[in-house]
Amino acid sequence: MTPYQRAVADVVTLLDNANINYTLDAGTLLKAYRGNDIFDDHDFDIAIFDPNIELVLDFVREVRDSGFRVRCQGNLPFFEDLLQIEIDLLNGSFSYIDIYLYFKFENEYIRRCIHKPLPASEVSNILYMFFSKMYRNSGKSSSFVGFLVWFIPYPIRRIFGRFALKIYRNFALTVWNVIPVKVIKSYKRKVINDIEFNILDNAEGYLHHRYGHGWRIPDPYWNFTNCEVYRVRSPSIVSTVENWIECDTFNIIVKNKRKIPLFSYSKRELSKIYDLDKKS
Repeated sequence: MTPYQRAVADVVTLLDNANINYTLDAGTLLKAYRGNDIFDDHDFDIAIFDPNIELVLDFVREVRDSGFRVRCQGNLPFFEDLLQIEIDLLNGSFSYIDIYLYFKFENEYIRRCIHKPLPASEVSNILYMFFSKMYRNSGKSSSFVGFLVWFIPYPIRRIFGRFALKIYRNFALTVWNVIPVKVIKSYKRKVINDIEFNILDNAEGYLHHRYGHGWRIPDPYWNFTNCEVYRVRSPSIVSTVENWIECDTFNIIVKNKRKIPLFSYSKRELSKIYDLDKKS
């Protein structure tokens, strides 16, 4: 096994030991069903549906105690639905195992993706910038606003950051991931590269929802509106999934450097996404 494969195997073992039901997700699951090498790039996706947060926190502690570094929610100092486990590839570069948490709400499993403000919404992006700068306890930022904020003592910034997060929650738009409950049924075990994983029994139905009817064949013209997984919604629609567990409760390191790519849609694509909620 490569160091990358060994690290993935170790993390999967920790998930099994924590009695957490998980599945390969997104591009990793897609590659598995297309017969491609799931380790051909350094981006590994795992999903947990209807998670037990206490079990997840115990898992995070075990991961950290095993020598891995953990980041959360696009490098925010709290997490709700995204954990990233950093893997040292021993060649001067790093990879990440992304673990997505989907919470059940009515007839959907949802990720509100607090860290993904809608790029077309200027208000959303300004609010995001403000609360994320105030909330982070990290070094000086390269931006002018971040530089000024750094001079405010962190305990005060943290109070303002929590308040700003609530304003962001009520007035911003974010790019959600939404999966119908009926798509997620049971799990089965599958051995890939001598590692045993959990995958969905209904993986093909899931991939159809996530990537569209032509998911089996790579399409160079595919974009995010070819599927039904994305929504543009206000996080305030749902408050029952709010955990906002602060990273310093289990010593997750927050950096200020890595930028999370944002989704960018044309007006036509946004209209198509909004129509999905009108139909449901």
